[in-house]
Amino acid sequence: MKMKQVVGMSISILIIAFMVITTIKTKMNHAEEEYPSGLIEDQLEELTKNNPSAKLGLEMNHVAPNFELQSLTGEKIQLSDYRGKTVFLNFWASWCGPCITEMPIMESYYQQYRDDDNVEILAVNMTSNERRKKSVNEFISKHELTFPIVLDEQGEIERLYKVLGYPTTYIIDEDGIIVDGFTGPIKKADDIKKIIDRVR
Repeated sequence: MKMKQVVGMSISILIIAFMVITTIKTKMNHAEEEYPSGLIEDQLEELTKNNPSAKLGLEMNHVAPNFELQSLTGEKIQLSDYRGKTVFLNFWASWCGPCITEMPIMESYYQQYRDDDNVEILAVNMTSNERRKKSVNEFISKHELTFPIVLDEQGEIERLYKVLGYPTTYIIDEDGIIVDGFTGPIKKADDIKKIIDRVR
């Protein structure tokens, strides 16, 4: 009887240990997927050196996670390149109806106010969801867009920023802190101006 109890307890302990190890591995894999550009601790140290009490994340008043993507010309662009400017970080796709409406409005704002407002628009194309990469070039040419556009070819940044619908926008201040965010299109250039004036 005692032998059966010992064997039963041993099996139970092994099952519990297996479940704990599996849970830890799952959480580690999720963290790697959520922050593909490196360990969150490494990002936190680098991005918060001027503000050690800041937290990294997607909530208001958190430091926006950094990332690096290529432009259509092959130039590597990091979000952190724009420290010192307010960033209008926009996620879009060429087939998205609201994006088609919004992009010319963003360009209009960019031409009128980018210098006065010290703003950079960074548009992240959800390339992994495009039918063909060529569509992105055609869209940019058609709408004569001049602000930086980068390609999320693997969907990593879409997952990192938890984009659930297009367009999605985050407003990031000069210190890299998220100060606003919304899903849905901007209706006119003055609306962008009002948002930027409010958060600066």
